[in-house]
Amino acid sequence: MTTGRLSYELPAEGLRREFALLALGDLTIKFGGLAALENVNMAVYDMDIVGLIGPNGAGKTTAFNIISGVYRPTTGQVLFQGRDITAMRPHHITRLGIARTFQNIRLFRKMSVLDNVRVAYHHHNRAGLLSSIVRAGIFRSQERDITERAMQFLRLFDLDARSRDEAGSLPYGQQRRLEIARALATEPRLLLLDEPAAGMNSAETEQLMELISWVRDQFHLTVLLIEHDMRFVMGVCKSITVLDHGRVIASGTPDDVRSNPAVIEAYLGEAK
Repeated sequence: MTTGRLSYELPAEGLRREFALLALGDLTIKFGGLAALENVNMAVYDMDIVGLIGPNGAGKTTAFNIISGVYRPTTGQVLFQGRDITAMRPHHITRLGIARTFQNIRLFRKMSVLDNVRVAYHHHNRAGLLSSIVRAGIFRSQERDITERAMQFLRLFDLDARSRDEAGSLPYGQQRRLEIARALATEPRLLLLDEPAAGMNSAETEQLMELISWVRDQFHLTVLLIEHDMRFVMGVCKSITVLDHGRVIASGTPDDVRSNPAVIEAYLGEAK
């Protein structure tokens, strides 16, 4: 496979071809001889909200780990904005514009809500080591700017009143919002959400659906999410890719996927 740009057809628009923001090409990863992903091809386009679904163990989080640089695939390629990022380290991938959240919330629980967001800004830090040690003017100015920008994010997510509280003291739904706010503070082009609705009640899930659509529009970014709540996926995603045993078994619009016999048999259990 060449390292140039890859183009894919959108499943729901077979006559339209364009470059993808994110492209997975023939992606395979094996652990101890067992393939967690096998020849996975997938395209995510600018400003889309895309769902990645499938049974437990289908390879969804493994795909996220490859995209974000935690794992390196056995074979295949990941392109982001036409650039090969397959062998890059996670912090380099973050700087290029990919941010993620996790199925199990990974906040700095003993740090304040504000500091959880401030941390995300420091990969943009321009102050050198010496300036930071002696707290020179450029360092102090940058820290004030980071604090103000972090507070702006907290206000957007209705968390500013809790800015001094420990992150671990927040209710579950607010912790999810804080994790998304922290990811957005890295200024991504692509946001990866791993089961964002896990553990939420129906009201919280409804609010989260509205929040994700708002985030996409407000920050002009693209969202790729893993989720088991089919009402959530069908309600918020423009397109869906389905994995089963590490292979793509379907890809298309929510209506296409909902009525696909292979998806019904492997995952949905019945037409929904």
